[in-house]
Amino acid sequence: DNFIDPREMVALKLSSSVLDEVLPAGEEVSKEEVDLSKTPSKVYKDYEEENSIISPDFQHLEEVEKIMDRDKVINQLSNKGADEIKAYLYALNCFSSMTNPAEEETVFDYELEYILCGKSSDYKNLEEVAKKLLMIRYPIQFKDIQTNETKKSSALVLATAISAVTTTEVAIETYQKIILAAWAFLDAIADVKKLMAGDKIDNLSYEEYLLILMSLELNQDKKYYGMLDIMQLNMQISEKDFYIKNCATAIQISGDIGFNPLFKLSSNEDNYHYYFEEERSY
Repeated sequence: DNFIDPREMVALKLSSSVLDEVLPAGEEVSKEEVDLSKTPSKVYKDYEEENSIISPDFQHLEEVEKIMDRDKVINQLSNKGADEIKAYLYALNCFSSMTNPAEEETVFDYELEYILCGKSSDYKNLEEVAKKLLMIRYPIQFKDIQTNETKKSSALVLATAISAVTTTEVAIETYQKIILAAWAFLDAIADVKKLMAGDKIDNLSYEEYLLILMSLELNQDKKYYGMLDIMQLNMQISEKDFYIKNCATAIQISGDIGFNPLFKLSSNEDNYHYYFEEERSY
């Protein structure tokens, strides 16, 4: 009776919303929905909704091992092209986030989170980011907890106690691993809460973790269209009829330039003429 099963703590923390557990105290996030039906990402690219999957019950070892496969997530960072890296750095410098508020009025308070997740409210975007961050920090914490002899011993004691009162034929070692996984998940929740409060984890800030998430995103076009969405929505605050689709322009310029040479070989020599024709589109 003196033991607290961490699986129950995880289920309790995630019974409502992941975001509610990781938000800094006193932080309020808007749930107001933004109409995205005419944004570039919807007009030109109708992306499917994405959700980060989290299993909070930790009842079966198979579930734990499936999530542990995400331990490869950091190693998936491959060499990115220079133009792509510039685009990410541009996003970090030009768009707001939870830890870097906008200095002027914007449609979304958390623009980087929108670019990453593409959902219709700050709350939904931030919650999805929280889930993604958990899926990065969780395998890291699980690996670390394997070297913590104190927690391993405590988990073994708890696993023995659980095994004694259950009728399922599950090995004590299996219970121990599941308990350690649940503890690691609680530690990951604490990590995300620190990141959102502005602290660094493993020498990386919240925005730097967002950069990692952007780099891991397979559909790179989604990020560019997300940026266009933000630009259009923010411009429409003051210019309701502004649409990115109307910004594509092509022009053709031609001209005939005549000029007198500095030195003439004869008085009958004509002026020099230069004819040009150029096309530009943007």
